[in-house]
Amino acid sequence: MMDTPDTDKSQIRYTYAPRRGSPKTYPNAYDVNRQIAERLRASGLGLSPYGKHALDNALDHPSAIRAGSMCFELERAGLRVTLYVGVDEYASMSVHDDASDSDGNRFMRQTKVKAEVNWSAIGSRDAASALVYAKLLQDAALFCAEITTEFDGKETFICWKTAEESRREKQATFEESLRNWARDSRKNLRVGKERSQSFDGRSELTEELRVGEKVYKLTCKVSDDTDGSGRTHASLVRVA
Repeated sequence: MMDTPDTDKSQIRYTYAPRRGSPKTYPNAYDVNRQIAERLRASGLGLSPYGKHALDNALDHPSAIRAGSMCFELERAGLRVTLYVGVDEYASMSVHDDASDSDGNRFMRQTKVKAEVNWSAIGSRDAASALVYAKLLQDAALFCAEITTEFDGKETFICWKTAEESRREKQATFEESLRNWARDSRKNLRVGKERSQSFDGRSELTEELRVGEKVYKLTCKVSDDTDGSGRTHASLVRVA
């Protein structure tokens, strides 16, 4: 079976479809972080070259936006502070926050936004530099307060496992069960003899198993049932 390309999780949004009423689609963490990055660009806060590169990369290349908190460095008169802003990806990791949509994608509910200012010791400075640094810290703190007021507590959902990832995981588990059956079926199997069994599931797995000088061949074929679900016929033959 050929692998399909991984789905871009930043493009998947959780839609809650109640039995009554209209469906509601929630923003994901990427949406919120993009809004925060846009707010930072519009704020006029000076960025260091590193901070400007990080912000331009986040906004000009959608795939660069993270689902968790982002790091941007501010600079004024050679003095720097760092902002950590964005959806806190570790704040709501519990089974009670897990949800699935009609396509089988799985989501984690998140409501916590991180907005923090980090600064390192700068040693002694003259009065003018100290005032510049104090104003930079104040502006950074006010920006974080605005982000917290607007975004913290609002429901967002991030897709942590797509339907395709779940399918591949289930398929891998099924094929490992076929290998386990083959290992268990080798006992007392003579050269040229076969053992077979049918399993619920679909796999075209073909593998060679070697134990010392003994060689076995596992061959799996799918036969479709009338309901289209399919079953796998597994055959183990000792070839040497």
